[in-house]
Amino acid sequence: MIKEGNKFSATVLGSDDYTTEIEIGENSIRVGCDCPYEGEFCKHGAAVLYAAINEKIKEPRFKEVLEGKTKEELIEYLLFILKEEPKFASRINLRKSNLQKEIEKLTFGYHDYHETRAAVKELKGILRGVEFASKNDVSSSDMIKKMELCIKILLKGIESFDDSDGLYGEFIGSWVKLYSELFKKSDLSSNKEKREEFVETILNYGIKNDYGLEDYFYDAILEFIDESDLDFAEAKIRGRIDSTKDKYDKDTLINLLLEIYSKFNLNDEFIHLAKAYGQAEELIEKLIELNNLDEALRLCDNQIKNLNGDEEFKKNDLLKLKSKILEKVGDDIPAIENLFYYVTENPTEYESIKKLKQLCLAKNIWVEWKEKLIDYLDRDGDKYPLVKFCLFEKEYLKAYETAMFMCQEHPRAVEKTAIVIEKDYPNESADLYQRLAKQVISYAAGRDSYRSAVECLKKALILSDNKNKVIKLISSIRKANPKKYALLEELGRIK
Repeated sequence: MIKEGNKFSATVLGSDDYTTEIEIGENSIRVGCDCPYEGEFCKHGAAVLYAAINEKIKEPRFKEVLEGKTKEELIEYLLFILKEEPKFASRINLRKSNLQKEIEKLTFGYHDYHETRAAVKELKGILRGVEFASKNDVSSSDMIKKMELCIKILLKGIESFDDSDGLYGEFIGSWVKLYSELFKKSDLSSNKEKREEFVETILNYGIKNDYGLEDYFYDAILEFIDESDLDFAEAKIRGRIDSTKDKYDKDTLINLLLEIYSKFNLNDEFIHLAKAYGQAEELIEKLIELNNLDEALRLCDNQIKNLNGDEEFKKNDLLKLKSKILEKVGDDIPAIENLFYYVTENPTEYESIKKLKQLCLAKNIWVEWKEKLIDYLDRDGDKYPLVKFCLFEKEYLKAYETAMFMCQEHPRAVEKTAIVIEKDYPNESADLYQRLAKQVISYAAGRDSYRSAVECLKKALILSDNKNKVIKLISSIRKANPKKYALLEELGRIK
């Protein structure tokens, strides 16, 4: 396993060898693996994460190992690697290899879901080769030209991929990002005409893209430009805004220009553009940033008041902004009332719930508002948010009472409740495990399902004060299912 910053990558042995990459963010974990599993987190990712967390595999000090080798030994190692993996030859000799042909070969023909993952793995290898080859020759315009030509090939090939996971689109983003970085470091970036040509080319790629990848190109522009590019970039983007009829394309271009204005602290230009094109939320955010709270609040209230039916989806974001303004103004109670309303509309958004709790605790009124929220959630048809909130607030009995009637709709929420309350309320936890077992046996089939049900019954036996009740349940399950031999066999494992 190799560790680089907050990223871990490893080859995991399974039915095949799979490359697994994990990136650990402040509040997120992102797993990428080229195995066939279609879910978000595969077992290979779990293995790498476990190794990373428990430090079972230390970071290899490859550099120190290699520095101690002679030139002849290094050549011998390299030749051995090339014999095992011939494709690495073209990675090492990218200057002389035909980069475009390699990309064309990998993007030619239709790729199903699994073939897409395999192709992206190969493409990532090429990208790493480009990055490696460029480290020692940042002034090379030849590689930059090749990379730009490959963007066209990659975009042309997008229809050939089943990109359900977005891996191919994400790879294009990585390619564009490296291309932009290399251009910025190269001698080409000192030429004004070349810089303008770069900005216009990338802008055109973003505008002409029909696959939702425009942000990758616009982010590259935002990262690339400095103040010397501002007039040219502004003129080009404004021209495109004026000539574009598609609302989505126009909005993304406006947002790009707003971000450019923010980058260079051009607040007057930002406000003028946002007002001219009705970018209310962006304008409110900017006014809050500039501490112009009265105008921000007035604009926010007007926007909420004047929303029509088609714009109702904007209401939640505006309510969130209003709470932010009221908090900064110091109107705590209105801020709490406003945020409470927002939370009732978005009961699983826990960052907002935490904020509501923080504001209420500061005024010593959290108990009152917590009860209001529980009462509101209890009246809703879907009880999942209520159970989640009660567990979050350690209102375990309320979570238990609600979860008892959720086995069919939300079995995982019931299981989580049973696990969380085991220590404080073992009998109630046992009740939930018994309910889950009955639900699984009634509505599922197969040994894995039966094994899961039996595990629930085992836990119920351990936790319950009334073990006879659990034993009677097990007996009744046997009698009701005399021909489910797999189930009977699993039940026989209960001691």
